[in-house]
Amino acid sequence: MYRELDDNEILYMIKENDDYYEILLEKYKPMIIGICKKYKKQGKEIGYELEDLIQVASIGLIDAIKSYSNNQDTLFYT
Repeated sequence: MYRELDDNEILYMIKENDDYYEILLEKYKPMIIGICKKYKKQGKEIGYELEDLIQVASIGLIDAIKSYSNNQDTLFYT
């Protein structure tokens, strides 16, 4: 579903209904996994497995969604 919508449309939908968080999480999941794989070794050194890093990054994305304001002159992606 996220392929038909841009980030601003999804963010608007999230403000109307929290159920739409999953759409944006699904859209950015490949990016999250890629970033977490880069830090897999460092994460292991402090006791985090890849799945833990992905979970923490997903929570970070949710926080970014909540704090994003489209009144700023930046794209959500950045």
